[in-house]
This record gives sequence, C-alpha cells and structure tokens, in this order.
Amino acid sequence: MKNLLLVIGFFCFFNFTFAQDNSKSDIQVPGTPGMSIIGVQNAEITKPGNYTGLFTSLISPVVSNNGTIPTDLSLEFSPYYLQSRNITFNELNRTDIFRDLKISVASTTVIASDTTTFSRMGIGFKTNLICGKYTVKSKNEKDVTLAIANDVETAISKINSGIYGSLDTADVSLFTDHIIERNDDLKREIEKIISSNKDNQPLVIEGLEELRTKIEASIVIDDSRWNYSLRTGSFLEFAGAFAIDFPENTFNKSEINRWGLWFNYTYRPKNQLGVFDFGAILRISNYSFDQTVIFEDQAVFGDIGGSVNLRVPKTKFTVSGEYIGKFGFSDLKASEGENQYTFKSVIENKWNLSVGYQITKNTVWSISLSELNGNSDYLKEKTMQFLMGISASLVPLKD
Repeated sequence: MKNLLLVIGFFCFFNFTFAQDNSKSDIQVPGTPGMSIIGVQNAEITKPGNYTGLFTSLISPVVSNNGTIPTDLSLEFSPYYLQSRNITFNELNRTDIFRDLKISVASTTVIASDTTTFSRMGIGFKTNLICGKYTVKSKNEKDVTLAIANDVETAISKINSGIYGSLDTADVSLFTDHIIERNDDLKREIEKIISSNKDNQPLVIEGLEELRTKIEASIVIDDSRWNYSLRTGSFLEFAGAFAIDFPENTFNKSEINRWGLWFNYTYRPKNQLGVFDFGAILRISNYSFDQTVIFEDQAVFGDIGGSVNLRVPKTKFTVSGEYIGKFGFSDLKASEGENQYTFKSVIENKWNLSVGYQITKNTVWSISLSELNGNSDYLKEKTMQFLMGISASLVPLKD
C-alpha cells in the first residue's frame, strides 16, 4: 500500500507542476476499451470524456496483490490533439469522428487456472457518433448555450441562400423564427442588424459574424471548450478492442484471444447538468468477464447493460453504478490445461460500484468493487474484484 501511495503522490506532483491551471479533465471515473478488453476496468460503461491529448491510468487489484505498485497500465491518446489546435466552440459542437477518436493501449499480467502467469495487452479505440450539445455559463452567470451562436449561423445561412428572396424585401422575422424561447435579446439583436442594413447584404453578414464571434468569446471560460461535463443531451460512442496474449511472455509467440465491438449510449438531462448521467451498453464480444478464461472455440456473446453516474454536488466526488449481462449465442468449448469441456447455455453478469475523487485539476483517484456471476462450468462461483487506481491527464490541451 505504501508503494501505491508513492505512485499517487508522484502523479499529483507531476500534474501540478506540468499543467497547474490548464486542466481539461472531468471529475469522473474514466474508462478505456483497452482496459476493458483485458478484464481490468473500473467501469465497463464509459461516460463522456474530454479532449485531453494523452491520458493514463494505473489500476491496482488491491485484494490480489496486497496493494503493491499497480501492474495494470493504460495509456489513451487522441491523435488529433497530439499537436496544438485552435478550435472554436462551433467546431467542437459538431460531431467529428477523427477529432474525437481516442486510441488506448493497456497491459496486465494474468494468472491462468493452472497458476502460470502470462502477459496480456489490450488495444482499443473509441469515438463519438453523437456528442451532445454544450451548455455553459457566461461570466454574468446567465445560462448561455452554444446553440445561440448556431442561431446566428442559421440566420447567416438563410441570408446567403436567398431562400426568402431579396434581403431588402424579406420579412426580418423569417430569419429569427427558429429562435423560440431561447433568447429574446438575441432575436432582437439579429433583427436590428438586418433592419439597419437591409440594402447592404455584405454589411449585414459582417455584423452577424461579429455577433457570433462575440457570443462564442463570452462563453469561453476556463476549460469549458474541452470539458464534456458541460454537455447535455444524447451521446453515442462507438468503441472496439482486441487483446494480445503472450503465453510464453515473449514477443515471438502471441495469440489474439479476445475481441469486442460496442456502443455506449449516455443521456444527460439538461436540467441536471453536472449531476446525473444515465448510460447503456450494447456489445458483441467473444470473452468472459473473468480475465483468466480463454475460450478455445469461437465464442460469441451479446452484452447489454445500464449505468447511473452521479457527480456529487459541491464536492469533487463521483459515484457510479452499473450492471451488465453477458449472454452466449452458441455452444462453446473452453480449455483448462489439457482438460476440455463443452457447455450449451452461457449467462454471465457483473455489477460494479465505483467512487472517484479529483485529487488535482488533472488527476482523478478511483476505487471500484465488482462482482462477477455466471451459470457456466468455467465460472462456478462468484468472483469479487476490488480495484484502486489513479488516472491523469499528461498532455492537457491549451486554450
């Protein structure tokens, strides 16, 4: 345990000296496909993350190794953000698969059923198909959404397209009818710019562009551009991973025994910004929740589950709970040493409870308790998993 505390202290010091006020991390228990595929994960159902360039996690199975230095390591990086980017709110509010792409690499040591140990490496990816909508606060604490800037963009598009005819004869309200109850002041401001310059369309466009820039600038506060916790609505993440086993602990011999493809869906109510997330997972895979199990035949599973994530108000704590069921699609054969056996019906389930605490602006400490259950020959009894970890942003983005 002493060694683990030293690792935590190092991460805290490293992040304080490296990043200080340039945090882009959310207060949450993070998760990566690379760690999930190798069976070491705080949570299977990930929450909307952030745009950090490089993120790392160290996870220690506290019960099994008495809290020694964690052997389970994960690195996650965003190829798009490994170089400096100057990106506006408007661009971030649009879904971009490559921009949101994250690659994760994880490693662990597996103790097989015959007590031998071997190394396992997981490689995964995830990206957003739907990434929610920003809801941030302006400096005067009035609710402002990026949709306001998009409203101005819509007015500009309508003018440029000429869908309502000549600007000097068009009804001004036609360009603001899409702004319902979002912001009456904005509606009046757009109408004023158009009415004052109806005979000079370039001047109208220039005025609206200046208004949009002003709106975007007013909501760029601290790290809000890069922080997913300020988004609400629906999020849909597509992820996949595979694991490479090294049974002889050499690179000369390797086997791919695990793979999975899945969708993570999260819904965050607008009126509960920063408080509740509701998640769901749908996954096709060929592996057991028990990381020691290796299937000899072509196993195919369908996984489905749900989660609730609570960010405790006015604290730095996050509490997450989830449940996942794993259902076998076909007859399978498992191997245990030289003994082989078959089974027809495969059902596993797993519940998890995790607590996260933000140590520094870039570092999150987490603790997780999981229980694996199954009705199959290879998983005869309940298996408990107690994990402790620390995750940190090593290359935070700069404004």
